[in-house]
Amino acid sequence: MKTTIELPDPLFRRAKVVAAQRGTTLRGLVIEGLRHVTVGPAAAAGLALTTEESAVATVGKHGLPVLRRSGSATRAKVTRALVDRIRDELTL
Repeated sequence: MKTTIELPDPLFRRAKVVAAQRGTTLRGLVIEGLRHVTVGPAAAAGLALTTEESAVATVGKHGLPVLRRSGSATRAKVTRALVDRIRDELTL
């Protein structure tokens, strides 16, 4: 769908610079930003934790996994498989 948005000039210029630094277009940058805001950082990063994994890890506001403290109420364990899967998904 096509739409028109009005941006303040300084924001537009900064966005163009960021897009160029990332090797993308302004359109791509806007899509990425809207995905981040509308679906949350985990989904925007392409990281989905299973229910079991969510007991030991969460996705921070920056889109990266954060392991929960061991003193939490749950007795779930962080496994090598969980760490490897998260690392693999984030490097795709």
